[in-house]
Amino acid sequence: MSVRLHRMFSHLIGTLALIGPLALVTASDAEAQVTLNLTTTQQTNCTVTTDAQGIRLVPGGTDLIATGVTLSGTGCGGAGGGAAPTPNPFTITPSPASGPIGTTFQLAWTVANATSCTGSASKDGSSRTVPGWTDVTSNTTVSPRTVTLSDAGSYEFDLTCNNTAGSASGSTTVTVTSGGGGSCTAPGQQTTATVCYDGNLQSCASRDVTKFENILGHRSPSDTAVLFPGYGGLAVTLTNVVKTSYVAAQFTAPLSLSSTQFGNISRGETFGTNPLTMSISPTCGDFTNVPNPNLCLKVGTLTNGPFGVGWKNQSNNEITLCPLVPGQTYYLNIRFTDPPATGGDNCTGNACKMPLLNTLGNT
Repeated sequence: MSVRLHRMFSHLIGTLALIGPLALVTASDAEAQVTLNLTTTQQTNCTVTTDAQGIRLVPGGTDLIATGVTLSGTGCGGAGGGAAPTPNPFTITPSPASGPIGTTFQLAWTVANATSCTGSASKDGSSRTVPGWTDVTSNTTVSPRTVTLSDAGSYEFDLTCNNTAGSASGSTTVTVTSGGGGSCTAPGQQTTATVCYDGNLQSCASRDVTKFENILGHRSPSDTAVLFPGYGGLAVTLTNVVKTSYVAAQFTAPLSLSSTQFGNISRGETFGTNPLTMSISPTCGDFTNVPNPNLCLKVGTLTNGPFGVGWKNQSNNEITLCPLVPGQTYYLNIRFTDPPATGGDNCTGNACKMPLLNTLGNT
């Protein structure tokens, strides 16, 4: 049976566009098998093989006619049973290419023929989970994606795009700077305060309150600080917080953070009754654009008592608290909900008491 190649390749030529002449390779024996190689705009190949009768011109015409045709390769399109083309190689373009802690980066790329794309990431050479890139929401070809990076370092983002014929990959790097060691760029952050322990306003120490461990990681003025999540059941009072300022205490969720552990930071009930607003955010001093605001932002009022913000490992399937990603850096942001009134035990002039309670538990 003979087949006209003009008809066989009409779909291929219409969709992939041949770029150059067909290469016809024959053996010296007129009865030998004939192979025809096609190169397409996708830089892939389609090999057409006939039986021993080979390929010849149709008498009086320009079409090629062949017998016993088989197609193989990645550039044959859907015609004749050939495979679909693989995704094309691509690059990922970041915007911006660098920025301080808390920067949101846009990662864009263009890929054809892909049915799904999955991202992986590393920080300073070590594998890293990055929400929006490495989690389940990344199984899509949609570009661009945005990621917010909350600790300093050199990040590499890789993307592998697939279809039934194969895959292609692209990568890029971004740099996150410390932004001044955790200090906020917006005005209003209070960087030092006097921290007093367990209801004793005589057992106090001046602390750098830009670090979580300096607030809830001490149990006395002279002990060694422990990192987040600090000491459970610990009550402290910041005695001289400027009533129009905020505290932004940086911490990193431990890589070993258990999926069953949870915590809550709330307003203490001793030495200060002014309502507090708290957030947990990758951004210092963030009380408005907090990720997952229903869980990571709590606004205290006079009627809801010692209201606070809770947290839990994001991998917990029953999470109802602010989800933390192990290894990522956050800020515990605290301010008075309304500027407290001057006078009484709570405020002296422009400085007010801010009592805090750290509660830890396991499910």
